[in-house]
Amino acid sequence: MGGPSRDEQEFVSWARSSVAGLLREAGHGRVDEEQARVDVHEALVLVAVRWGVLRHEEPLAYARRAMHRHRTHPGSRTTPPPATSDLDALVDSAWRTATTRRRAGRRRGAVVAAAVVAVLGVGFALGPDAAVEPVPAPTSTSEGPGRPVVLGGAQVDRLVPAEQLGDLPRHPDPGSLGLGATLGWTAGADISGLPQGGLSQPVRAVALRRVQGRHRAHLVLRLTGTPTPYVEVEELLTSQVVGEPLVLTGDMIHPDRDRVAVPQPGRVVVVDVARGRTQEIPVPDDRLSSLGWAGNGDIIVRGESTWRITGSRVRRADPQVSPAPEVLVLRPDGRLERSSYAGTGDLVGGETMPGPVGGVHGETVSDIAGWSAAGIWLPQWATAQLDGSYQGVYAVQVDASPRPRVLAAADDSTVMGGLFPLDWGPADQLLLLSRSALGTWVLVWDVHTGTTWRVTEVLGQPPPGSQPAVGEMVGSPVL
Repeated sequence: MGGPSRDEQEFVSWARSSVAGLLREAGHGRVDEEQARVDVHEALVLVAVRWGVLRHEEPLAYARRAMHRHRTHPGSRTTPPPATSDLDALVDSAWRTATTRRRAGRRRGAVVAAAVVAVLGVGFALGPDAAVEPVPAPTSTSEGPGRPVVLGGAQVDRLVPAEQLGDLPRHPDPGSLGLGATLGWTAGADISGLPQGGLSQPVRAVALRRVQGRHRAHLVLRLTGTPTPYVEVEELLTSQVVGEPLVLTGDMIHPDRDRVAVPQPGRVVVVDVARGRTQEIPVPDDRLSSLGWAGNGDIIVRGESTWRITGSRVRRADPQVSPAPEVLVLRPDGRLERSSYAGTGDLVGGETMPGPVGGVHGETVSDIAGWSAAGIWLPQWATAQLDGSYQGVYAVQVDASPRPRVLAAADDSTVMGGLFPLDWGPADQLLLLSRSALGTWVLVWDVHTGTTWRVTEVLGQPPPGSQPAVGEMVGSPVL
């Protein structure tokens, strides 16, 4: 047998130089040292799985992001670390575990590919003029209308109509998602403010609440593990930026879930939940409209220009930077591209993805196992073959043979742009929001089996197309 591969040698060298620092960071402020070892081991496994890409980026920033993510979303794939304090053994175990997972992923991909080829007689080269044919239905409790089909190289599941969302089966473990039966409040609800001493509970969701005044709002934070889960931040915000409603995104929540940043004309407001205070960072740009936390802790904010905030230091940034590790975008020539970014936000690569995509909207959400998802518009040729469905959610895994999945809205009862991903839960389960005139739900879609569950009903929103009254939610919540 030969010796270790070059990839293994490089990973082991990097990991052995980094593991002690990661353990110190994971154990900071916690009593359970064993849990810190579990978090670090899982982070190293995920770095090892993606080593082919990450060795050219910033693996330490990715490891930190994975470690903090695992702390709040443990998942079901966690492999226990070796029962020893030897750090080299921890690193070696991470590489072995990653190798096992990669092989399992290839086996799963081979099974899916074989099933599709057996039915279609071709690979994934379906184009706009190709016929739609069913694929074998996965083992699933999904209540979607009809069997999944293959379109443009992606397996397409169908969401039930809006009036049936409340009849979907409840998620078997909503506690693992950090959500209850409802998310939101009634218009007249009295929500307590952020205490001066701060709160240690992590932020699970963020929403805007209208207050008196034209386009005026407060942030409302949904915390986990507290008897009073909602906190209203009494920093007055404008809910209208650059002539458009302020749209919250999950990127505005720090990966540690202890801070939230929001763009405002000429400033960025940072809410430090742990310290119980807000900070205003002036930015010489009155058209700031979106932002996110990069893996290294910088804030990337977009307006007339693109800006990078490090601590309180503000400087111009390359327009191509992104706080998200992956971004799905439709190029002018019609290609769907998945761009990858380092922990600093710098672009490191991109590749073309298959699938029936006529447009992408909203943010791309990614998990530590390499899945990315975004809301999409379906092209006309796909809409014609899906009984008029024109929007959905697209998901694809990084560093795997592209086998995209699409969850298509069942009909036009869903608000335009009202079906989009929010966050990833354990075991590659995607949390998404579905809004219609009949109500708004947070759902979970298992990208492997196609199973869809209901999790949380969103309260406090006005009917679609209506302006929120004082006390109601502005826009939609994010996770």
